Amino acid sequence: MSNKLGAHQFQDDGDDFGYFTTYSNLGALRHKSGDLQGGLEILREAYVGLLPYGAENITHCALSLAAASFVQKEDREAVQILRKVIDLPEDSHYALAAKSISAQLYLVEGKSELAIQQYRALMPRVCETPTQNLKTSFFVNFSMAKAVLGEFDEEYTSCLHLALENRSQRPSMRWKQALGLATDASTVREKMGIDTFRKHSLKGYYEYWWFNPTLILTNLDR
Repeated sequence: MSNKLGAHQFQDDGDDFGYFTTYSNLGALRHKSGDLQGGLEILREAYVGLLPYGAENITHCALSLAAASFVQKEDREAVQILRKVIDLPEDSHYALAAKSISAQLYLVEGKSELAIQQYRALMPRVCETPTQNLKTSFFVNFSMAKAVLGEFDEEYTSCLHLALENRSQRPSMRWKQALGLATDASTVREKMGIDTFRKHSLKGYYEYWWFNPTLILTNLDR
């Protein structure tokens, strides 16, 4: 059975919102597990389905889709998706996450000055946010951006320290790898490649609470 057919079993209950939030979670899970194209396609369909529910309800899917698009060099799509989220209140966790992704996009597009300006502008608000996952990814990504530019200065060192101070009790392998790459660049005094940054900088995949876990489990191996 395909993902689509399995999802429609949930849709048959008349809960379209639950169907698309579940589909969004499935797409994010598939993408971060390595099924890049499959995950991207699922996220795209979920995003279209969630559009009628407004910005407040599309944020999780939009951020996951923007991250997936960024990984696969679909930068124009990522920018368009972020416009749905980036105008939320400035203290919103989702707005901070969207602007963090936009900083990544600036960097890979060669707009390094805008990227660093964005990171610096976000730093005070990220430091104050209670959302641990955002902190752990932001500081690592900022240090990686500095490594791309070969700027192994006090700001770079501060980002590394903040990344370590705010790491989770059980850091993921992706987090450890990203931090290792940022640290190694300083050790050898060589700029990090932009493709390395795109591939290994930390991405935010967001999951909805309102979803059908049975659908996720029954579709993981298909």
